[in-house]
Amino acid sequence: MNKCEKPEFTLEMRKKLNCMYSLLKVRFYSKTELMKIFGLGERQIRMLIEEISHRFPVISTSGTNAGYKLATSEKDLKLVENTWAELSSRKEKLDLRIGPLAKFRDKYKYNISK
Repeated sequence: MNKCEKPEFTLEMRKKLNCMYSLLKVRFYSKTELMKIFGLGERQIRMLIEEISHRFPVISTSGTNAGYKLATSEKDLKLVENTWAELSSRKEKLDLRIGPLAKFRDKYKYNISK
């Protein structure tokens, strides 16, 4: 495996993923709690959360709730909107970072100066 590639999900990680999904339906769990429960590091917990969030509405907003939870009812609507706004803001900031990288790449890879 190349150092930059994400690790593949083993059967054991799939089991942890399914268990985490069940836990997150009940309440908020902090990253630290999830690390202790599953015996995993921070990066692995984030990877599992990311995987779950590709299929289900994971709530995670900075400063308001310590951790992650699945949106399960209408009462979670405000937190879903907050999470959405936070993710949109991050996306915009990431898009700004891509601009200078693209210019550098174009200059040296395609001999384009802007």
